[in-house]
Amino acid sequence: MNKVIQSFLEGKKCKQGNGQTDGQSLFLFGNLIARHEVDGLYVSNAGWPTRTTNKWLNMLPSTSVYMKNRKPHLNGAEWDGELTRVNENQPPPTYLDHAGEAFDMTMRYVRLDGWRGHQEPVYSIHFEPDTGGWDDSPYPNAEQNIKAKISELKRNKIPSRVVTLETSNVFCVNHFIVVPPKFFPNDK
Repeated sequence: MNKVIQSFLEGKKCKQGNGQTDGQSLFLFGNLIARHEVDGLYVSNAGWPTRTTNKWLNMLPSTSVYMKNRKPHLNGAEWDGELTRVNENQPPPTYLDHAGEAFDMTMRYVRLDGWRGHQEPVYSIHFEPDTGGWDDSPYPNAEQNIKAKISELKRNKIPSRVVTLETSNVFCVNHFIVVPPKFFPNDK
């Protein structure tokens, strides 16, 4: 069996060749193709219904992926390739031991209007737009604001990561502070 797949099934981290896992999610060429959730195993072809993707997915339990009439099929039924639960197996113990403590970098797209928008982490608790420190910059203090917020989180013993993502404005990036789901406020 593939070393990355085996590590994923055991809830361990591994990176080899074009595949990698953090123990919860399985990536092929940087695309999410499988994820352990509390209610079972979910799979996706990430929009790439290729022989390679199918080969990797077919190494997972309860998963049979193939092409029929140029359309992907999962476990005998036509499939749109989106994340779909294939079994109700519990995640590996190492994943369950730390559920809610690990960083979850799941993204969502935030649409600003008909043609503009940006990605943002689901477990982001704060973000700062950054247009640089130029004299005419509308957001010149992003770095200071991020550092202040991180200091506050450290004082409260809350782990955090800063994720920087592009926006549809070529002159601006967004910095997001992400916390593990365990520390994410439920009222958001």
